[in-house]
Amino acid sequence: MSSTVIYKQRHSEAQAHPEQRVLDVLKSKLDLNTTAEIRFDAASKAMYASEASNYRQPPIGVVVPKTLDDLVNAVKFFAEADLPILPRGAGTSVCGQSVNAAVIIDASKYLNRAAAGCKRSRQC
Repeated sequence: MSSTVIYKQRHSEAQAHPEQRVLDVLKSKLDLNTTAEIRFDAASKAMYASEASNYRQPPIGVVVPKTLDDLVNAVKFFAEADLPILPRGAGTSVCGQSVNAAVIIDASKYLNRAAAGCKRSRQC
């Protein structure tokens, strides 16, 4: 096996299973800089481990942004930590696409309305 393949395999494993201290720092950043719901408990992970398909993959954690700023900050923090994210919100991916070893960002609870500019122009 080439060194590149080994690096990619180790890198993706590290992303899927980050160290607890990394998660603790991210949860603190989110708690201080957002109003988002931060769910890294076992029950929340179990709730988001599946959708309408037979696939089961517990996420790293779940973030439910209350504002667009919460969403932007969450994406920024997880990108800085090199962690994968998986957006959920409209319920259109029910064949395994919305489960993965990533941080789920669920916008369906609070960010479920089109922006004012979208309504006027009918384009988003």
